[in-house]
Amino acid sequence: MSPQMTNLCPACEIGTLASRVGDKTIQFEGAPLRVSNVRYSECSECGEKVVLPVQAKQNELAYADAKKARLGLWSCGKIEAFRKEWSITQSIASQLFGGGANAFSKYERGEVIHSKSMDLLMRVFSESEEAREVLTELARVRLDSAPSWKTIPSSCAPLKSKVSAAAISHSGVKIHSSAANSDRWETCEVAYG
Repeated sequence: MSPQMTNLCPACEIGTLASRVGDKTIQFEGAPLRVSNVRYSECSECGEKVVLPVQAKQNELAYADAKKARLGLWSCGKIEAFRKEWSITQSIASQLFGGGANAFSKYERGEVIHSKSMDLLMRVFSESEEAREVLTELARVRLDSAPSWKTIPSSCAPLKSKVSAAAISHSGVKIHSSAANSDRWETCEVAYG
C-alpha cells in the first residue's frame, strides 16, 4: 500500500501523518503575500511536512483567494454564490460575461484568477437591473430569477419610486410618488408591460 493510503510518512516510513493548517508566505506580483488556511500533513516521527493531493486542491482555493483579495477581486466562493443567487449556470455565465466555456468552473476552483474587468462586469450585473437586461438581451439568454422590486421612473415627479413588480401586474395602476419638494404627494398613472 502507498504511504498516502495508510497515512504512513513517505519520508521515514515509520511515523504517521497528521493534518495541520497554517499560514504560508508566497511571492505574488513582486511582493510577499501571506496565505491563511494552508493545509499540509506532518509526520509524528521525523517531522516531515507533506501536502497530500486532497490538501493541494484545498490549498489552490486558499492561494487563489489570497491573490484575489490582494487584487480587490471577488473570491472563488463569492463568484459561486453570485451565480447561484441569480440561478446562472457556469455555461450561462460564460455566455453572459465571456471567458470561455470552462472559465467559471476554473474561477470557482481557483485554477484561474479572473480579470478586473470580469470582476467589474459581475458586480455591475449584480447591482444594476439595466445591466442585467442589456447583457441577457445581447447574450440571448433568459434568467429564471428576477428581482422582486423594480425601479420605475415616475413622469409626474423627478424622483424614482420603488414598486413591487407584483403590485404593477397590469396597466393603469396608480402610484403615489413624492413631489420634488417632498412635502406633498402626487398621484400618477403608469403602464407596466
